[in-house]
Amino acid sequence: MSADRLVHFLIGHVRAVAVAVMVVTAAIVVPFLGMQPTSTASPEPDGPVFDARDRIDERFETQVFTTFTVIEAEQGNVLDPDVLRDLADAEEALRADDVVGPLLWTAFDRDLQAPIDGIRTLADGVSEALVAQGTTLESASDEQVSAVVDQIIDQVGPVAVGLSQDASADREGTWSAEALTAAVLADNQALGGGSNAITIGTDDTTKETFARDVVDALQAGADTYTVFGVAADANLTAAEEGERAGPFIGLTIAAVLVIVGFTFRSYWSVAVIGGALAILIVWLRGLSNLVGLEADQVLDTIVPIALISFGVDFAFHALGRIREEQSATEPRGAVRAVRVGLVAVLGALGLALASDTAAFLSNAAAGIESIVQFGVAASIGLTSAFVLLGVIAPVVITHLEGLSSGGGRRWVTVLASGTAISTVTAAVLLSVFVLPAVGVGILAAYLVGFIAVPWLVLERRGGPAAEPARPVRASGTVLDRLSVVLGHLSASAGARPWVVLPVTAVVTVVLGFFALQIPTEFDVRDFFSDDTDFVIGLDKLDEHVGDQGGEPGQVLVEGPLDTVAGLQAVADFQSTVEGLDTPRLARDAAGQVLFDAGILDVVRAAVAAPPAADLVAETTGVAVTDEDGDGLPDSDVQVAALLDFATSDGVPFDGEALSYSAADVREIFDGAAEGLPAATIVTVELPGSRANENVVAAGEVLADPVAQLASEMGALDERGSATLTGSPFVRSGGLDAITRSLLISLPIAILACFVIGAAFMRSVRYGLVAVTPILLVVAWLYGVMELTGFAINLVTGTIGAVSIGIGIDFAIHYIMRFREELVQPGENPAGSESGDSAQATIRSEELEVQPDPTAALRATGEGTGVALVTSAASSIVGFAILAFAPMPLFASYGLLTAVMIAMALTATLLVLPPLLLLAAPERVEPTRAAGSTVELTDPADPAADLAGVGGPPTPQEG
Repeated sequence: MSADRLVHFLIGHVRAVAVAVMVVTAAIVVPFLGMQPTSTASPEPDGPVFDARDRIDERFETQVFTTFTVIEAEQGNVLDPDVLRDLADAEEALRADDVVGPLLWTAFDRDLQAPIDGIRTLADGVSEALVAQGTTLESASDEQVSAVVDQIIDQVGPVAVGLSQDASADREGTWSAEALTAAVLADNQALGGGSNAITIGTDDTTKETFARDVVDALQAGADTYTVFGVAADANLTAAEEGERAGPFIGLTIAAVLVIVGFTFRSYWSVAVIGGALAILIVWLRGLSNLVGLEADQVLDTIVPIALISFGVDFAFHALGRIREEQSATEPRGAVRAVRVGLVAVLGALGLALASDTAAFLSNAAAGIESIVQFGVAASIGLTSAFVLLGVIAPVVITHLEGLSSGGGRRWVTVLASGTAISTVTAAVLLSVFVLPAVGVGILAAYLVGFIAVPWLVLERRGGPAAEPARPVRASGTVLDRLSVVLGHLSASAGARPWVVLPVTAVVTVVLGFFALQIPTEFDVRDFFSDDTDFVIGLDKLDEHVGDQGGEPGQVLVEGPLDTVAGLQAVADFQSTVEGLDTPRLARDAAGQVLFDAGILDVVRAAVAAPPAADLVAETTGVAVTDEDGDGLPDSDVQVAALLDFATSDGVPFDGEALSYSAADVREIFDGAAEGLPAATIVTVELPGSRANENVVAAGEVLADPVAQLASEMGALDERGSATLTGSPFVRSGGLDAITRSLLISLPIAILACFVIGAAFMRSVRYGLVAVTPILLVVAWLYGVMELTGFAINLVTGTIGAVSIGIGIDFAIHYIMRFREELVQPGENPAGSESGDSAQATIRSEELEVQPDPTAALRATGEGTGVALVTSAASSIVGFAILAFAPMPLFASYGLLTAVMIAMALTATLLVLPPLLLLAAPERVEPTRAAGSTVELTDPADPAADLAGVGGPPTPQEG
């Protein structure tokens, strides 16, 4: 169906079209509410690091859930007797707590050689030592308590008892420290089982709630110290931050609609566009659920926010062109204006949709599920926005304005518009962030109360008897003056290519250089506010632990670990790593690398403990010996017997306590199974892992030792391997994948936009001109990001695709209007905004044919320039408001997107004009072709104009 026939149909069946939209929306509500995703999209690609992490989750039992805390003294010394007394009381209260107590896990501290009843701190050791001396922590004097504290620390060292890195002893041997760390152990299976890794986006926050309960219980009643949980409640924090950001997102919606009202000075524009935006969100989420997209932070928040601002651009361009037709020298009625204006702009809107969709779908090259979903969801949303806001909303608005007398009081219009904006804002916020069902209910009430009922009332009254409508943008208004300014700006920029283009080239080269330097980075400050407990806890960890601890990096070792040779390979790997001269690995106070050797440590503990060796011999009949003193059994048979015993009975420390329980052993060792070799987990700790460059450096340091271990394991067993993994390396691998996806998807998107533009406009020259703003905006944006301290992460990485979409949109609308202004009477160059030859013929008598491209630039700036500026203004204001949101996830996206839109507008208004003059014919003579005009057979019946031109007439409404 041609453009004019489509518009002709819409005008003739406007009520039926509106009802159809409501019916479709009601149908989409079903998957919107009833098909909510139950799984979370992965932000990770494929690769050895991720495969190893998954194999660890599959092969090893996670028996213990650990809540890590930092306990900081209020008066600067956590070893003060009063602090230790309060802490001991808090531990007892924690164990007795009705919620937390039953879930605590009992274990054995191998470093302190003491039992752990859910939690163990220095306060427990001091209390036990004082009881052995015939007193208690409560009744002992401060001097007695301090003496015991000094004795324990002198014996085991400050790191073993978890003291902060500032711990030191004065000349008298009295120790002091600002803080200490404590781990609270709980039954992982009772809390739901599964991995202890932090998974952003999960709906199961049982463990996070438990962790918060632990922190609260340790803090309750104590005023001598403060407890900070470390990385314990990511999803709860995200949900709370999202709620705090809600009002700012609401202001974004309201700001967009306020600009709509200011631009078009119409209640119906605000009401219908607001309703269409809310329906757009329902369509986006419902269709996303229907096609099976999974839950995702980007999909759930960023895409709806983007579409609210970008979707309204379709309405600005379509309705703006209709308004331009209404304001023409020869006034027209509303129906005639929408017919001419909408058909004129429909080609540009369609081309913008096609190029946008290609740009967003280019993310599929990323191979990262979350980013692929972003592209798919954005494409669904853009298509919906094109239909709702670019095609249907302008027709409905014009129809309703044709029914209205336009003589109402201004304050009534303002009040009604404000109420509509508030209601739509509530509907969208509830639908996206809080209660979708309530949001849908408010939307339904809005559509009935703010649109349907007034519509029926106007039709019963019969509407105004006659058109033409008054010009919406009268001479002398702000928009009229803006039109003149933009026309002059376009013509001036086009006339000075020797100034504009060299300056643009210099700026682009400079910013492009910095864009190539932009780092990939993951820091919680990119997602959560500085004042959240999550961020504060990590800051306290860095402050008090520093290089003496860090995030665990893991090596999954698979091979013949039930042999002496396999264990010796792991021992050699440990020696190599401990001998590395690098600051990238955490060390204890003596400078020793913190290294957990997995099953090797278990075997050494069993060989060193006589009770263990005796029990192995008694149970299996195999005597465990270590004749060479290397800490390993002397034969493969002994190793196999020891491991079989340890996995079923644990490793005794003495006659009463276990050094390793059987559950402890199964957490780090999985015996050989059918098709699989034995496996263990070796762990090192990485300080400063919040900075990705530190993780990359640690990976480089460990690469050769891991490769050597893998080679040795492979030589012993063809299935043997060693793979570096763990949360820091998984995160770093994801960031690398995002960078690679940008390097792949951006060229694909640019090429696709060029091919689509060139094919639609049937001009390679114009296709090249259309993609130029894309290249400029991408270089400018990432250059500015580097200069202002931003980095590429999962969120900012998506702005690249958005910048392509916005850049090509603005360029297309400008180029298509420029080509239309160059058209000679009776002509219709392929791809012009006029859409087809019939419409060009209809408009030919009304087009003021430009004598040369410079004049066409001026007319383009005066016409499309206003729509570009107003649509850009709505998006910039909306995203600028979002930049003040407390959650950096939203704030950084809002700020960068606002900057990007301003860049795209600048590139379009200043750089495109000289490029278009270079691409356009030198001069277009204003000759009038035969048959270039059409006389109106019945000016009162716009449908008659189409008879014999665009197809048979159909009944018209309004």
